[in-house]
Amino acid sequence: MQKERSNNSEIIPFETLGIDRLAESILQTSLDGFCVFDLDGRIRYTNQALSEISGYSENELLKMKIKDFEVRESPEQIVRHIEKTKQQGYDRFETQHRRKDGSVIDIEVNTHFCDFRKYKFFFCFFRDITEQKRIAEQLTESEKRYRTLFNHAPVTLLLMDSETGKAINANNMALEFSGRSKEQFKSITAADLSTPLQPDGTPSAQKAKELLARAAKGEELDFEWTFTDPDGEQRIGLVHLIPFKSENRNLVLLASEEITDLKNITRRLQLSENKYKMLVESAQQVICTIDENGTFLFINKFGAEGLGAKPEELIGRSMWELFPNNIADENVQFVTNAITADIHVCREYETEVFGEQRCYLVHIWPLPQDNTGIKSALVFANNITAQKKTQQALRESEQRWRSLAENVPAFVTVADRSGRILSINRVLPEFTAEQVVGSFVWDYAAAEYRRLVKENVENVFKTGQTVTFENQGIGPGGEFVWYGSYLAPIYKQKQIDKIIYISQDISERKRIRQELEAYKEKIYNAQKQAYIGSASAILAHDINQPLTVINLLLGKALELLKTESCRPEVIKKVKESLLESRKAASLTRTFRKYIRDSAFEITDTVNLEALVKKIISMLADRAESAKMDITIKGFENLPDISFNEISLQQVFLILIQNAIDAAEDRKESTLEIAAKAVDNNIELTFSDNCGGIAPENLEKIFEPFYTTKADKGRLGLGLEIVNQILMGCLGEIRVQSELGKGTAFYITLPVHNM
Repeated sequence: MQKERSNNSEIIPFETLGIDRLAESILQTSLDGFCVFDLDGRIRYTNQALSEISGYSENELLKMKIKDFEVRESPEQIVRHIEKTKQQGYDRFETQHRRKDGSVIDIEVNTHFCDFRKYKFFFCFFRDITEQKRIAEQLTESEKRYRTLFNHAPVTLLLMDSETGKAINANNMALEFSGRSKEQFKSITAADLSTPLQPDGTPSAQKAKELLARAAKGEELDFEWTFTDPDGEQRIGLVHLIPFKSENRNLVLLASEEITDLKNITRRLQLSENKYKMLVESAQQVICTIDENGTFLFINKFGAEGLGAKPEELIGRSMWELFPNNIADENVQFVTNAITADIHVCREYETEVFGEQRCYLVHIWPLPQDNTGIKSALVFANNITAQKKTQQALRESEQRWRSLAENVPAFVTVADRSGRILSINRVLPEFTAEQVVGSFVWDYAAAEYRRLVKENVENVFKTGQTVTFENQGIGPGGEFVWYGSYLAPIYKQKQIDKIIYISQDISERKRIRQELEAYKEKIYNAQKQAYIGSASAILAHDINQPLTVINLLLGKALELLKTESCRPEVIKKVKESLLESRKAASLTRTFRKYIRDSAFEITDTVNLEALVKKIISMLADRAESAKMDITIKGFENLPDISFNEISLQQVFLILIQNAIDAAEDRKESTLEIAAKAVDNNIELTFSDNCGGIAPENLEKIFEPFYTTKADKGRLGLGLEIVNQILMGCLGEIRVQSELGKGTAFYITLPVHNM
């Protein structure tokens, strides 16, 4: 018993209530909560059950008022309710209370007002009816499901009065079969739907009455019955009668499935049996029946093979003969539990089979006891080891994806069909995640690119194809920067549900790309000039040779003319011709000297590592198209060299281009560019595996205009230019090649080319 301990003058002594100790003990042991509260709703007395119902201790309850845990009624409504109870003396109602843990429960309240001597108070009984209401709701839902199942069952269903033989209710299939309405059904019997006589000669009315009476006594009956359809045609049904208990009368549920064509149904049953056997035998899961003693009564081929045996070798053997004792004990216990409790058991367990750890999902269904009295269970066991590994891999993949999304230096956005942002991995300092989520993905693009972003989003939802594009958008500090954007669909149940939008700042990449394009232009212009210069030098050399011969011949001719009698004007003309020929020869020598001197002029200090990386970057697209992998080594610690940078770029460009050209007809190839410092020289090696050069061509490769790819527009000046550049700087080049394997060019460069 709990009494309130306070200075309140209105304390209600328990003894004054006129309740003896026996009554108090009953109240304290009651399963219903009980309390006494005054006119202000303050609790003055409570029992243990109310504490258990509310979650508050008895001391806590004695400091509370009814309104403190009332949910459904407001304080004003509680006051009115107390006044109403006071006037009528008692009340009984349902409400909701909030427990100490915050949960809400349904309560049935019985309260009485007492005017006892000088005390006025209420005493209440509280009953937790949460579970009762839940069950009532489930019963209501069950009734709905029953009616739905009854009305839409794919067989004829009739609920019949076993005494009158009349139908009380009929489902849709029965109405359709008979051609009658539900109202018409209430006035007819099963005999009215039947042929006058059944196949055994018994009148339908008599036999129906007998069968209904037997079913009403608790028998479940299965039999064949002949009906007539609305057209008067005879139909045969397979009927199942089930007793259906009701409060007022004995009812019978009639379920009928038409089996007019007996041969057809027999064939169908045989086919079903064959399908069952084929399904069981071809199933890629263990299917077996095991009795309560753990003995195999049946096992399919797949299950037997998993245990390294044939089905007939396992039937009759016990679990202990096939598995370790602890595993056999555990499995037989689950089978026994399913059989004893007549329940379906589902469990996962891991075991070792032939040294391999496996995980199985096992379903156990109890089977009806057969005519020999053996109790058994049907067991389905699926090997879910791969599935478990896949799930684990998926979890790890999701974790990696989350980690990647959180740490990737890009904006990863998920948006819905309207383009509205649902989530984003990071935001600019100028925004918060709350500001961004709910806005549109194109809100952060520059004005002239918003239409492009929106159209691409719509196209992804329309076509399901990924889209890659570049656009300007808001960057750090509010300035517009370039973004490389990627849009892809996210599927849910084979339908595009959302999109993922990845944007990465590529401003620096675009700047580097623009510089690289300018560098390419510069290199290609230099290459063209080199080709022109080389061709001009060759042309000057080739012209100078005949001019020298002409000078010699004209000189000899002039000497002969002087010894012979000849007209003066002829000698004058020969002298003039000799003078002009000497002028032409002088011009070609000057031109050759100018080309040579300008080509090898030292312009800067060159870092070979930076230079080779630039050339490789410039040719990266061509190398990728030719499936060539270009690697460098040894450049990181090389000293800078004094050289004409443009000329040196030509050397690297020509040799790498030649290797890529040789790789174009191969599936995959490599080019390694190696460097090392030796004394005051730099030694470079360009080695590939592109098939090599034929021996008969190897000695000609440095000759001007020699090429094996004239059909592809090659001039044959590349290696000649390389040779001229290296000779001009006191360097050298040599080559080794093995036909069918590859080629290596070895270059020596002086560190100081003065």
